[in-house]
Amino acid sequence: PTGLLGFGISYFLLARSSMSKLQTLIQSSTSELQQIQNNPDPQVQLNTLDATIEKLNAGFSIAKEQFLIGTLLHSQVGMLHYQGAVVIAQMRLRAEMSRNTAQVGKCNKKLKLRFDTARGHLEQASAYDLQTTLTRNWMSAGMLACLDFRDKKHSEAVERLKKVQGPGGSDPMYWALLAWIQHSMGEAAEAMLTISSGLDKNANHAPLKSMAAAIQNKKTVDMSLFGQQWFLFFPEHLTAEVAMRLQSQMGEGPDLSNMNRKQRRAVERQSKKSNRSS
Repeated sequence: PTGLLGFGISYFLLARSSMSKLQTLIQSSTSELQQIQNNPDPQVQLNTLDATIEKLNAGFSIAKEQFLIGTLLHSQVGMLHYQGAVVIAQMRLRAEMSRNTAQVGKCNKKLKLRFDTARGHLEQASAYDLQTTLTRNWMSAGMLACLDFRDKKHSEAVERLKKVQGPGGSDPMYWALLAWIQHSMGEAAEAMLTISSGLDKNANHAPLKSMAAAIQNKKTVDMSLFGQQWFLFFPEHLTAEVAMRLQSQMGEGPDLSNMNRKQRRAVERQSKKSNRSS
């Protein structure tokens, strides 16, 4: 008993010290990431993400000091790599708009590498369900489910999301993501049940209601109704046409300030085409 007590006290002191180091590291990284919000340049955003990832990687040196520190770090690094993939998808969209096929090909390779790297970290983060329970962070599991879906592991994606219903249940995006995957699998009834559960906790959420109506009436589900947060999970769904439609709904024209002449012309052509079709 005396030996166990001594071990418990030592572990408590070590845990407190380790968590303090981790908290300081994450706070420092968060302050760097806030710079992204003030700079619309995708390359600058990507450089900032990579610098933050490098800083967090240094934190793995304290992972052996306490249980779960490693999984917490893998979760953070995995999500940042996934966000890096989102930024690369934006760069690919610009290349597509300017019809730069060579650049599109380069972006596709970088995108795959980012997603693969993110998967490696996110899978290690998901090794312990306790990590999700303690942090109440379902998004890392959500990103991993999206990767499963891309790899046509649909059942695994659904199972992974259902496991984090506890922390995700209060977020309408959780229910939207699960329902969309189920609907994409041809399980409309299951998707409707999922949305119904989501509306039980988010009764006045208009996008969830619109999604339910579209599925019930066998119409195309417009996930852009969920705004920019949806494209953090599926950046490939943000096409030039969708981007212009979103900006039009906000009463703004496309932001051409950071585009070259060729890109601006592509946007203008797409805009005229959309106006004619409407």
